[in-house]
Formats: sequence, C-alpha cells, structure tokens
Amino acid sequence: MHHSTPPAATPRDIVRRAVEFQHPGRVPVWFFNRDHLRGDILAYSLCMSDAGHSEWGYEMVTLDDGTMGQPGDPIIPSWDALDSFSFPGLRPKARMEGIAEFVDRAGDRYRLGCLGITGFNLYTFLRGFANSMVDFLTDQQHAARLLDGIFAFECELFTLAARHGLDGVHLSDDWGTQDDLLISPKLWREIFRPRYEAQFAHAHKPIPRRNGLHHAESGWQPRIQAVAQPSGLCSGS
Repeated sequence: MHHSTPPAATPRDIVRRAVEFQHPGRVPVWFFNRDHLRGDILAYSLCMSDAGHSEWGYEMVTLDDGTMGQPGDPIIPSWDALDSFSFPGLRPKARMEGIAEFVDRAGDRYRLGCLGITGFNLYTFLRGFANSMVDFLTDQQHAARLLDGIFAFECELFTLAARHGLDGVHLSDDWGTQDDLLISPKLWREIFRPRYEAQFAHAHKPIPRRNGLHHAESGWQPRIQAVAQPSGLCSGS
C-alpha cells in the first residue's frame, strides 16, 4: 500500500512522525557526540554532575581511553547503607538554568531532555553489578525500595522537562548481553514491566504527545515488544 507523506515543515516534525510511526519521509538524525547542530535533535542535559561525580553519588573511573569508563565502588554496598542514602533533590532552578539559551539554539529541532544513566542501569551503579544480579531473588523488599526511588525521581524529571517545553525524554538503561536479558524474562515481566509502564504513562500525562526514548544497550528488542505498545515506549540499542 502506498502511503502519502505530507511535507514535514521542520526537523521537529520529522522526529515526532518517526517516533509515532507516522511516515516521516526520511529517518531523522541525531548527532550524539559532535556536530550537534547538523541533526534533527538537540539534547538538553537534565543531569547534575561535576567532573565525573554523579548527583547520585557514584564516580566514573576511566583509563583515559575515550570511553565513559565504569562506576567506582558501589554507593549502597549493603542494605544497611540504604537508610542513610540521600536521593537527589530536584533543584529545578539550577537544573533548568540553561533552558532559555537551549531553546533559542535548538530552533526548529526536536528538543530532547537527557536523563543520563537511568533505571536498572543506575540501580547497578548504586548497588554494584554482583549485588544487582541477586537482589531481586534474595531481598525484593529492599530492592524495590531503591528501584522505586529511582523511578520516582525520573518521573519528577519528566514533569520538569514537560513544564519547560521539551518534546521528549531520553533514558539510558542497560538490560542485557548482545543477545538476551541479564535476568530471566519471567522476573523482568513481574518486577520491571509494571514499573516501566507506569513510568511512561507518567511521561505522557503532562502533554499526550510527549515521547519517551529508551536506550536499552543490548540485543533484547524481542523482549520489549510486550511492553512497547501499551506504554508508548520507543526502544533502541
């Protein structure tokens, strides 16, 4: 069947049509690490970090090899440390102090709010990877408390992004190896799917056309199909 494609007036329109599967006419382009103004998307960082030190408390350790590195020691190595752990404050004034300049610079491009490391990926940074692989089997109560705190803060950022006119939010999660999930699909469906659905439902509340772009970092796309349609999730690896 031939689909007629209405002319896209702006890069912003092209991105929206692509995300919403509305035949954009061409694939939109996001220049991620350089040449940002040559693409259709311009990103605004919603992170508050300083020289590799995250507002969540972890620090990235690098070998000066051009990569982002790896998180250092876990911030919550045992559950005893959870009671004294401080979740980040929203700090809306400081977080959005560059938004006016960003909007002017973005022009007719799609305005994307980037949350940095998020979701289960952030969870592993805080607990350490080894702990994260067993937490949801050995102590779901504490694990859910930390995970829900992460998701709740991200939802606050969604609302803040919408309030300042951003078109979508970008999450950087990490869910598997090159060909499968890190945990069993059954456990993922029971624990994580409801939370992702609720999170993306929240992303659409302020403005129905607000988009959520979820970077999964693995070959797990077949696993996401069960959640992508009901939640409005756009996933990539």
